[in-house]
Amino acid sequence: MLAALTIAALAVLPFIAYVAAVSNAARIGYQILKETQDIAALETDHERLQAIASSLRAPDRIERLATTRLGLRAPGAGQIAALELPAPATDRKPRGGPGLWQRLGEYFHRSEAQAAPLPR
Repeated sequence: MLAALTIAALAVLPFIAYVAAVSNAARIGYQILKETQDIAALETDHERLQAIASSLRAPDRIERLATTRLGLRAPGAGQIAALELPAPATDRKPRGGPGLWQRLGEYFHRSEAQAAPLPR
């Protein structure tokens, strides 16, 4: 009798495992579907927010708000001045030798043949 129950249990065990695997696959499929729907909803929200952000950055809107809400007005003649700056010197030499970052870069970019400490 015990042998018959053991054989019956062993015969039924693969079917139970199959049902468990199929139900697990269905559960994972539903999770994937839900996540896909969430991604689609988030992409829609992102596009909507991008459109709102671009409309808020529009120069016409900013100018309208500046004049109506803040009471600003366009600059008049003589309110804008241009200053001429001298051209930057192009032949500037570094002061006092290589800096810390340059020395560290040289230290770490040496080959193994040059890995000995530098003489002072």
